[in-house]
Amino acid sequence: MFKDIKGNTLSGANGSYVITTSEPDVNAFWSITAYDTKRGGFLHPNEHDRYHINNTSAAKNSDGTVTFTFKTKCNKND
Repeated sequence: MFKDIKGNTLSGANGSYVITTSEPDVNAFWSITAYDTKRGGFLHPNEHDRYHINNTSAAKNSDGTVTFTFKTKCNKND
Protein backbone atom coordinates (compact mmCIF):
# COMPACT_ATOMS: atom_id res chain seq x y z
CA MET A 1 0.00 0.00 0.00
CA PHE A 2 1.14 3.51 -0.73
CA LYS A 3 1.23 6.16 1.99
CA ASP A 4 1.02 9.95 1.97
CA ILE A 5 3.60 12.27 3.51
CA LYS A 6 1.87 11.96 6.91
CA GLY A 7 2.12 8.16 6.81
CA ASN A 8 -1.57 7.57 6.10
CA THR A 9 -2.45 4.80 3.65
CA LEU A 10 -3.81 6.33 0.45
CA SER A 11 -7.54 5.83 0.56
CA GLY A 12 -10.61 7.60 -0.78
CA ALA A 13 -11.82 7.75 2.82
CA ASN A 14 -8.98 10.23 3.51
CA GLY A 15 -10.20 12.70 0.85
CA SER A 16 -8.63 13.56 -2.47
CA TYR A 17 -4.95 13.47 -3.33
CA VAL A 18 -3.09 15.74 -5.73
CA ILE A 19 0.35 14.62 -6.86
CA THR A 20 2.60 16.71 -9.11
CA THR A 21 5.79 15.10 -10.36
CA SER A 22 8.14 14.99 -13.31
CA GLU A 23 7.49 12.22 -15.78
CA PRO A 24 9.26 8.96 -14.90
CA ASP A 25 12.64 8.50 -16.55
CA VAL A 26 11.81 5.39 -18.54
CA ASN A 27 12.67 4.09 -22.00
CA ALA A 28 9.14 2.86 -22.67
CA PHE A 29 5.72 3.92 -21.42
CA TRP A 30 4.33 4.64 -17.96
CA SER A 31 0.82 4.24 -16.57
CA ILE A 32 -1.11 4.89 -13.35
CA THR A 33 -4.14 2.72 -12.57
CA ALA A 34 -6.45 3.00 -9.53
CA TYR A 35 -7.65 -0.24 -7.98
CA ASP A 36 -10.40 -0.76 -5.41
CA THR A 37 -9.17 -2.88 -2.49
CA LYS A 38 -12.73 -3.24 -1.18
CA ARG A 39 -13.67 -4.96 -4.46
CA GLY A 40 -10.85 -7.51 -4.33
CA GLY A 41 -8.31 -5.37 -6.17
CA PHE A 42 -10.40 -4.84 -9.28
CA LEU A 43 -10.56 -1.53 -11.13
CA HIS A 44 -12.48 1.17 -9.29
CA PRO A 45 -15.79 1.82 -11.11
CA ASN A 46 -16.49 5.40 -12.16
CA GLU A 47 -19.05 7.23 -14.28
CA HIS A 48 -16.46 8.26 -16.89
CA ASP A 49 -15.11 4.72 -17.46
CA ARG A 50 -11.63 6.18 -16.91
CA TYR A 51 -9.32 3.56 -15.43
CA HIS A 52 -5.79 4.65 -16.19
CA ILE A 53 -3.66 7.58 -17.28
CA ASN A 54 -0.46 7.09 -19.23
CA ASN A 55 2.27 8.97 -21.06
CA THR A 56 0.04 9.48 -24.12
CA SER A 57 -3.10 10.64 -22.30
CA ALA A 58 -1.73 12.80 -19.46
CA ALA A 59 -1.69 16.57 -19.95
CA LYS A 60 1.65 18.15 -19.06
CA ASN A 61 1.94 21.36 -17.05
CA SER A 62 3.79 24.30 -18.61
CA ASP A 63 6.98 23.29 -16.74
CA GLY A 64 6.83 19.71 -18.05
CA THR A 65 5.54 18.14 -14.83
CA VAL A 66 2.34 16.10 -14.64
CA THR A 67 -0.38 16.54 -11.99
CA PHE A 68 -2.62 13.65 -10.95
CA THR A 69 -5.75 14.04 -8.84
CA PHE A 70 -7.21 11.00 -7.13
CA LYS A 71 -10.65 11.25 -5.53
CA THR A 72 -13.71 9.15 -4.90
CA LYS A 73 -16.14 11.15 -7.03
CA CYS A 74 -15.55 13.12 -10.24
CA ASN A 75 -16.89 16.61 -10.71
CA LYS A 76 -19.09 17.27 -13.74
CA ASN A 77 -16.18 18.84 -15.68
CA ASP A 78 -13.54 16.21 -14.80
